[in-house]
Amino acid sequence: MNTFEKVLRFITEKVAYGGMVAIVVCMGLVVSNIVKRSLGFGLVTGTPELVELIAALILSLGIGYLTFVKGHVAVGILVDRF
Repeated sequence: MNTFEKVLRFITEKVAYGGMVAIVVCMGLVVSNIVKRSLGFGLVTGTPELVELIAALILSLGIGYLTFVKGHVAVGILVDRF
């Protein structure tokens, strides 16, 4: 493995960790919204929009790592239907 690949692996792993943090933040936001609603305090304002933005962030941060490790994403439900 040459120096470029080592640097690229380091960068993609750090970016993938950022995606993992984004997933945890998204789950925390959704759970807090559910708990707040179940306790009768209403909804957290802007939760759907924030979840959409975080989902785009998760996707964009994960694609680079997935490409580097030569992985693939399979859409099981769509494939099973065909």
